[in-house]
Amino acid sequence: MPANLHSVARELDEWLLSRYLPKWVAIGNGGRDDTAAILEYWGAPMHAVAPGKTGWLMTPDAVLDLLAHIHTRLRAGGYTHTDVLDKDITVYCEDAASIEALWSRCRADGSEIEREAVHFNVHRTAAGWRVVSLVGVQTSAERLHEVWRRDR
Repeated sequence: MPANLHSVARELDEWLLSRYLPKWVAIGNGGRDDTAAILEYWGAPMHAVAPGKTGWLMTPDAVLDLLAHIHTRLRAGGYTHTDVLDKDITVYCEDAASIEALWSRCRADGSEIEREAVHFNVHRTAAGWRVVSLVGVQTSAERLHEVWRRDR
């Protein structure tokens, strides 16, 4: 991989773990009321395949409806935080990549509410990285390679 793509991979790793995930968690556990802050990370339009919601989200309001759908379910289970069990970043070029992660969404006592494997396609925009499509799959897997079918 060319050196510049290594730097993009490092940038995305930092974006995911230090920016995106803390903001997503703060919104999800009720610690932040500004749900529209997710639009700093999720773009519109965006295509989503997630439990209970699938299709094109053409407007910011539609994107926020998906977030509300996910967070309503988690809050009902006592959600406080997400542990990252596994992740993989594939950089296609300086402006496009995929991020896969295995999330364990948990309560304050560390017990798991749900485990989800996610796949994000992300693009660099003038405003920063944005998720342009996402797939979320409920799973009991321990590692990402157990979730996705890959032919090489």
